[in-house]
Amino acid sequence: DSRCGRPCGRSSGGFIVGSNQSQIDRTLSQVHASRVQPLPVAERLLPSDDPVAEQVLEWTIQRDSQDIRQLMRWLERSDGRKDRMTLLARANDLIEEIHHAMRRLDELR
Repeated sequence: DSRCGRPCGRSSGGFIVGSNQSQIDRTLSQVHASRVQPLPVAERLLPSDDPVAEQVLEWTIQRDSQDIRQLMRWLERSDGRKDRMTLLARANDLIEEIHHAMRRLDELR
């Protein structure tokens, strides 16, 4: 369960795409670095057990959603099978991270 330090270019199959992968890694790093504001937490009658963790999880969901959209844009323009597989694997990793964040939010709420 890694956050910003996760290997952006690795797929579950273990291969890395060459020249396009370094561009993807640089772009994802820039995207991650540019986002520092967490999403506001919805108002509730009772406070969360851990409001900081809740904000981080909400931010993670937002950031991963944006990254998935970018990966899908790159997938549209990609014509190599390895590139497509790597992009899909990365999107699937992010989707799994969103699922985990949502489960943790349910536990906190």
